[in-house]
Amino acid sequence: MIHRITLTILILLIAACSSSPEEPSSSRTETAPQEPTNEQLFQTITGFLSAKGAPASSRYHFQRIDLDNDKRRDALVYMHGPYGYWCGTHGCPLFIFKAGSNTFTPVGGPVKPVRTPIYVSSLETKGWRNIIVRVSGRWKKSKNVALRYDGRQYPTDPSHLPAYSTSLVQNPSHTRVFNEYFE
Repeated sequence: MIHRITLTILILLIAACSSSPEEPSSSRTETAPQEPTNEQLFQTITGFLSAKGAPASSRYHFQRIDLDNDKRRDALVYMHGPYGYWCGTHGCPLFIFKAGSNTFTPVGGPVKPVRTPIYVSSLETKGWRNIIVRVSGRWKKSKNVALRYDGRQYPTDPSHLPAYSTSLVQNPSHTRVFNEYFE
């Protein structure tokens, strides 16, 4: 009989401990915003290239990274072929796409011409992270430059921007998104 009473008390204690009052809605964690998939990015790029009349043989690499701190990974698309259409002796174009809930939209025109490596800085301008690109192949000395968002877009011609210190490029707070030239 003592075992039954002990067992009953133990069951009641476990049941009482397992139930907890409902948390107030203010303490619940918010879910991350929905972001478009890589497949949706491919569809966006394909439609974008088709609308531009670009060659079917166009080649590119992309990286997804949150540029505007909205918890959605935007897209940097670096075109690298065919040479002569997209690229020349000065480099290749970089397209920037903002991620929405299930779409991507271009952020201004292409930044061109640029070379790799390309970094995304932890520093921001007008709520968007700065992008560091290499400018070379011109008559002027090669240099790294920081693309800063102006409230609408990033600069489309980086050749006129001031040089960005190489030591700053190698800063651990910068993320390298494209490492080398693509064939």
